[in-house]
Amino acid sequence: MKRSFHFLLFALLTACAYRNEDADLVVHNATIHALDEGNATYPAMAIKDGRILELGPEHQILNTYSAKETYDAAGQHVYPGFIDGHCHFFGYGLNKQKLDLKAAQRVGPKSWNARGSSQKLTRRRPGSWGAAGTRTIGK
Repeated sequence: MKRSFHFLLFALLTACAYRNEDADLVVHNATIHALDEGNATYPAMAIKDGRILELGPEHQILNTYSAKETYDAAGQHVYPGFIDGHCHFFGYGLNKQKLDLKAAQRVGPKSWNARGSSQKLTRRRPGSWGAAGTRTIGK
């Protein structure tokens, strides 16, 4: 009877889903914003191949997934899938003031012409300074 009890207990424990699924990363101890209609938040999530496998309670995620890496977020807010697209307008504006010579073509011995542009650039003396701090080298 005692042996059958131990066998039954062993079978029951091995049948439980304890870390039986693989993940690349488990984030826990966080406030994860699901960004859904209900604005739900979760304390943990499992990620594999760059995709979220599951969001849920910390004990459930940690007990279900065996991860290569775990990250304790220390209560920080996490916004999965949020991409921070921004630019620095001051630098962008300065770059727009520069002449684009990607399609430049030499027209004559003393001038350069930017194709598609009405601007004509005069050739500078060798060793003189040009626009944006560039220095002319050569003949």
